[in-house]
Amino acid sequence: MRRAIVITLEKADEALDEVLYRPAVVKATLGLPRWWLCELAKASRWLDDRWHVGYWDDDAIVPGGACEACGRRAAIHVYGGVDPDDNDPPDDLIARRPVYLCGWCRIEGPILTDDDLRRELDAARGCSVAWRWRVPAR
Repeated sequence: MRRAIVITLEKADEALDEVLYRPAVVKATLGLPRWWLCELAKASRWLDDRWHVGYWDDDAIVPGGACEACGRRAAIHVYGGVDPDDNDPPDDLIARRPVYLCGWCRIEGPILTDDDLRRELDAARGCSVAWRWRVPAR
């Protein structure tokens, strides 16, 4: 029964994501103070951990906080950061400051300064939050 609850919450979250995460829906709700950040999936994961169901053990995509570009979807990708096992970590902005993005937002190009990062996040927001139903190529 517990496994069924965990799976049902996760599947319900996926169904809501199909509608609520579309660019036009996100754009239409920009005026709202808060939006959907995969709360059902987070509840499913929390229950899975609490009940030791094991449903989420092999899943690589786990919803986090708000995307740094659009700010309206849950972050599921991390760009940059330092691997704790790396003996000689790179010393650049993205290594020191990882960027958390949703599945629609992408950053490109060399990011050497905070201005570069802001420019890329603004461009990613412009491409992923629009009145279109598909993400345009940049």
